Amino acid sequence: MGYGSSRNDRIYFGLGDFELVDGVWQQPDRRVHYRALTVPLWVFLPFALPPILWWRNRKKSRGCGFPIEAAGAPAAEVKPAAESV
Repeated sequence: MGYGSSRNDRIYFGLGDFELVDGVWQQPDRRVHYRALTVPLWVFLPFALPPILWWRNRKKSRGCGFPIEAAGAPAAEVKPAAESV
């Protein structure tokens, strides 16, 4: 799946899924210069793994939510109710 070679290509290098194309497409009123580099998606996998692993580790090391602190006066003591026999 790539560009493939054409008669307008000045440079065409294809090796497996990798392609490098450089060419000129001409019409009577204009000239278009194009370049294309095609690589398979798996080439970028090693660059994607470190951020994913860092994010997972960061989520595990952090606590859930934020610490809650009592504001104002301390809460009143609660006395246990007397048991009835």
